[in-house]
Formats: sequence, C-alpha cells, structure tokens
Amino acid sequence: MLLLAGLLASTRYWKQIIEQLKSKYRVIAFDQLGFGLSPKPDGFVDYSVEDNIQSYNETLDLLKIKTPITVVGYSSSAILALAFAARYPEFVKKLVLITPPIHYSRETAIAGLNKSFRTYKLFLGDSFLKPFFRIFLFIFRPILYWT
Repeated sequence: MLLLAGLLASTRYWKQIIEQLKSKYRVIAFDQLGFGLSPKPDGFVDYSVEDNIQSYNETLDLLKIKTPITVVGYSSSAILALAFAARYPEFVKKLVLITPPIHYSRETAIAGLNKSFRTYKLFLGDSFLKPFFRIFLFIFRPILYWT
C-alpha cells in the first residue's frame, strides 16, 4: 500500500493508520518532494507532478515491488495518485482519493498543483522567509488540517 501525504503535510499524519495497516499490508508512505522527510536541496527547487510520480516509481523499483498495489492520495496528493495511476497502471490495483482538489481539466489540475509547489517552495527555499513560514505552520496547521 502506497500512502501519499498532501501538500504541507507529512507522512507523520499517516502514523496511526500505518500502525493499523502494517500487520496486514506492506505500507510505504511518501512525503511530496521537498516536504516532510523527503530530500530538501538548498535553494529553490521547482518539483513537478512528474518529479513526484517518478520518485514513487523509482522507489517501488528499488524495493522490488512488482505486483499491483493500493495507492492512497490525500488532498493535493490525490492528483499525484491519479497521475501515478495514469502513468503506471500496471502498478495500481486500487486507487483511493481522499478530499481531492476539484479541477475541470487535467491541465488545470496539473497547473494548480505545480503553482502550489512553486509558492510553498518560495517560502521554504528562502532563508529569510523560512522561519516565518514555519511559525505560520506551527500556528495554523491544526486549523488547516482539522477543520
């Protein structure tokens, strides 16, 4: 089972679910590139939908996972889950989308997600703005994710 964290979230939000699933499933949780525990290079990096789904594919390959799996995408990662399923249908047995953003075309969905990546990376990549952004997340993250 592949669990994908939403933008500004991390795999730690999956912790309780992983605990419940791990006795029955092999569970792999991913942060979006540049967030959570994923690599964060110095400076501004403009990760795309393609970069993220390619990282999922490469990791599954490294782990030698060849059978179809359940892919779960939360929030903006629902778009990544859809993109992964479209690109690598041979790896996807089931697709679960939790609170996906609503877009009226593939183009607007990808453009919206890529714009979000650039906006958040601007704050996370700028050494002057990073402390302020972290304070914002500390204060507002419970509101953002639990309302």
